[in-house]
Amino acid sequence: MDSSEKRRYLRFRIFMDVDVIGFEAKNSLKGTLENISRQGIGIILKKGKKPKGTEVDLNLHLDSQKKPVSARGRITWIEEESNKNRLGVEIKRIDKEVQDDILDIAYQDWKAQI
Repeated sequence: MDSSEKRRYLRFRIFMDVDVIGFEAKNSLKGTLENISRQGIGIILKKGKKPKGTEVDLNLHLDSQKKPVSARGRITWIEEESNKNRLGVEIKRIDKEVQDDILDIAYQDWKAQI
């Protein structure tokens, strides 16, 4: 993705496990959530990918939750690298409280670094 792109929302770095599940796939792809904003998330997949425009279900593994938290989104961009793929996912559905919790964690991490 072009680094000069103007973003509507500030992105915060945060790392947690995520399962990416496409509607036509029987198996989920394991990945790492690497950043989040009010509108979307960035995911790193070590193997496998889904095409741009694919609607996906997401299971986010938060330390504060016993079970994964579900969300739904649409893949808006893909960057293929030699040993991984980066995905940008526009969030279509996530529990507002959960999203706020994730953003609070990411903000506190960011604040501790400055």
